[in-house]
Amino acid sequence: MNVSISSHVLNLELGKPAAGLEITLSQGEADDFVLLERAVTDGDGRVGRWELVCKAGVTLRMSFATAAWFEANGQSVFYPQVHVDFCPNETGHYHIPLLLNRHGYSTYRGS
Repeated sequence: MNVSISSHVLNLELGKPAAGLEITLSQGEADDFVLLERAVTDGDGRVGRWELVCKAGVTLRMSFATAAWFEANGQSVFYPQVHVDFCPNETGHYHIPLLLNRHGYSTYRGS
């Protein structure tokens, strides 16, 4: 099936987009994931569409390099990396936003 994936990262502590944060997209299961794509958020904290072909129910992982990003911005961090695993089950677009601060994060399936 064909899927497209995007992300938007917002720094809730400052109320601003998290520009310059590295995100990787991998595919696999358990602790065996293979890197598919790598990107850095733009000035609005977004990564545009990654287009890929995968099987229904495959596990994809978006990894957000939060330690490097917070350190580059002169802040300490409690969660050095955030992994969001999800399973696309049909062709279409999947938007994975991350709401972030130094001591917590939240995500959901966006549109």
